[in-house]
Amino acid sequence: MTQWSNKSPPEWQDYINKEVKVSADEKKDYQGWLVTVDPVSASIVLANFQEEQKTLIRVIMGHAVQEVQVVNEADEETKDRLAHLFTPRETTSSYSKEDLEKRS
Repeated sequence: MTQWSNKSPPEWQDYINKEVKVSADEKKDYQGWLVTVDPVSASIVLANFQEEQKTLIRVIMGHAVQEVQVVNEADEETKDRLAHLFTPRETTSSYSKEDLEKRS
């Protein structure tokens, strides 16, 4: 077991919304914005924003993680992009009250 796997969820929380460099097994390094950490497997989800509004998502399995280093802090725009990666920006206000009542 690696040191990363031994951390607790509150310790992992300190890495959320930060650009990190992850050293993994087989001397592979990955860099990206840390979106979340799976609390069971300690797997890391990284996001890299690319051209034309595309985003590359990479999952590094927790057992392979050797070291995680913080490279950069996110600004407010980056935090907003990370927060909305897997959720729509629209709110339920686009549905009428009747539509919402039918769904419940």
